[in-house]
Amino acid sequence: MKRPGLMIALGLLVLGVSLCVVGATPLEDAYRLMAHGEFERAVEALERVLAEAPEQAGELRAEATFLLGRARESLGELDAARDMYRVVTEEFTTSRAFAGACLSLAKLHARRGEPAEAVTTLEAAIAGGLSPEQEFRAKLFLAEVISAPGSGIEDQDHALELFQGLDDKARNPSDVARLNYGLGFCYQRKGDWQKAEEHYITVAKTAPRSLWAAYSFMQRISYYRRMRLGDDADRLEEQLSEQLALPVDGAQQEPRAPKWGLRQKEEPEAQPAEGGEIELPRNAVFSHNGYNIAAEKFVLNSADRVLAGHGNVSLVNSTQTARTEIHAISVRIDLRSRDALFAGKVSYETETKTPGAKPHKIADLQELVIDLDTGLLRFRLSEAAH
Repeated sequence: MKRPGLMIALGLLVLGVSLCVVGATPLEDAYRLMAHGEFERAVEALERVLAEAPEQAGELRAEATFLLGRARESLGELDAARDMYRVVTEEFTTSRAFAGACLSLAKLHARRGEPAEAVTTLEAAIAGGLSPEQEFRAKLFLAEVISAPGSGIEDQDHALELFQGLDDKARNPSDVARLNYGLGFCYQRKGDWQKAEEHYITVAKTAPRSLWAAYSFMQRISYYRRMRLGDDADRLEEQLSEQLALPVDGAQQEPRAPKWGLRQKEEPEAQPAEGGEIELPRNAVFSHNGYNIAAEKFVLNSADRVLAGHGNVSLVNSTQTARTEIHAISVRIDLRSRDALFAGKVSYETETKTPGAKPHKIADLQELVIDLDTGLLRFRLSEAAH
């Protein structure tokens, strides 16, 4: 069922992500098909569910419509996906699928370069009433959208107000780190470096191997290079090395010394304002929402807010319901969207933690993209796999 060059998504179920009423009997076929990347057939199954479901079965219809939007988005049918999400957000406002549809619609707008529409969607969802956890997610994403430079709707004051209002609501280390990075970035954009650095330091202490910690170090190192404080910048690079450098196999190999290949100590001016690149320790491991991403070499680009990894790239995610592994030659992680794009001899393998379950593996992929926030994956088959 997979067409050459088609971007296909793997279902959320294989990653242990639960949305709405996972496993509801009329939707079992759809979830199974989504788990194995058969999204064209999943669309057919979901359309049958909607055709047969009675009008009064609101929860079932809302969940099926939401999943149909996910499947359409995975197949690259963005207009159709947007329409499905809108049906849920406009017609099923009290359903369990409502919040997921709002966030998916906002994320889709952001992906399409429509930040104003993303903001409108998020504000409407917040005003419509969400659970405390859902409201936290919506406000956090809203703050990130309006704090992004170059969007045309940048509003650091409002973003800062939103971030501050969430400060006592973050529960897990990843959320605390993400929130403090947002606060630090806002203060830095407003010219208050002292407060910015306080939050960047909190990020590194809270989640030392996270993407947020890597970028927090990047911002601080960049600032010290720009201020001609070379010794302080070197000290931070050493801290970054100690936090992130790990051996490929701790049981068999000694840790390798980090290599810094882009700057010499006598050239502190090489780090431009809020930009530049830093090569991170070899064999570093980064974590985000339970995803552990490793590579032989990582390079941080502060201007583009991108982390690029090369050589023996791997992602491991283990939940109560499944274990997932991705292997590739390179990865490109966008901090703004939390999309991780794997390329070069990509393989994907997942195994559900149920008795008798067998691993499901797809190899020889041209590229694979995973949304580290939602768990949604899309992949492109290489010509050799057809």
